Amino acid sequence: MKSGEEKWSVAATPSSCCSSPVVADGTLLFAGWSPGGADDKEFQMPPFDWVLKDTDTDKDGMISRAEADKSFLKDFFDSNDSNKDGKVSRDEWDAVLKFMTEGTNVAFAMKAGGAGDVTTSHLLWKKKRGLPYLASALAYRGQYFMVKDGGLITAYLLFVMRIGSRRVHLAGCTTSPDGLWMKQVARNLTNCEDGFLNGSRHLLLDRDTKFTAEFQGILKQSGVEAVLLPPRSPNLNAHLERSIKDESLSRLVFFGERSLRNAVCEYLAHYHAERNHQGLKNRLIDSGEDVGRAGGEVQCRERLGGMLRYYYRDAA
Repeated sequence: MKSGEEKWSVAATPSSCCSSPVVADGTLLFAGWSPGGADDKEFQMPPFDWVLKDTDTDKDGMISRAEADKSFLKDFFDSNDSNKDGKVSRDEWDAVLKFMTEGTNVAFAMKAGGAGDVTTSHLLWKKKRGLPYLASALAYRGQYFMVKDGGLITAYLLFVMRIGSRRVHLAGCTTSPDGLWMKQVARNLTNCEDGFLNGSRHLLLDRDTKFTAEFQGILKQSGVEAVLLPPRSPNLNAHLERSIKDESLSRLVFFGERSLRNAVCEYLAHYHAERNHQGLKNRLIDSGEDVGRAGGEVQCRERLGGMLRYYYRDAA
């Protein structure tokens, strides 16, 4: 600790340390996360040719710091410029890409002592399957507890909005958004009878890998073109990013999928019939007979325990 000299090391550790190592009864417990791996559905690094297309303004086949400062690479330039020459080359980018794609989430325990590479000599156990992004870890009575960031179970909600009318549709809710589920969502959205995307020509998508080629292909067969937004550009999809999360979901604790679905349905009912929208000149999407009523006693309709409120005049 005084000199900073390396005493021992462990090979094949993950690229991101998600929590501090824990020491208990002479055992070191550690867990980490490797974004960009083959099984990572949340994050994938783009190929270098794609980065050049959007960033290489002087067409020299490399990314300078000035070019990176105007792109999503602004905060990641130094970590990609391995030789510190002020430019990111194809070889440097591919090396980082290889490192991240080969990474896996891992948790392991090491016994105390040793020097040099102690990967095989001091490793007690290692686990790779079913490991989440770790927010914190706790060792108690010989057990290693891992608390997942965002809750014990992650539920995925897929919403679709018609920007012109601001109408929102819940396309699905699941804890396992795999390719089969996404294909069924695409079929439901383009159903010839009541599909929400009927009559639509374009669908804006972020670059989440859940929007698979099969998902986009089903849309295309129905005449809906998928338009991919640039990386790290939430402001280009700001309507959905703000309203549903900030006004309801981020303020509630759910005890299962049923309570989550109920909260979403209540919010959507409020969103369409009781909430004014600045983009629609402060009008309601689905206005009822009570809108504009001059007489009658003022009433309040509450949803989600009073978190959402709508005031109106009762019929005289």
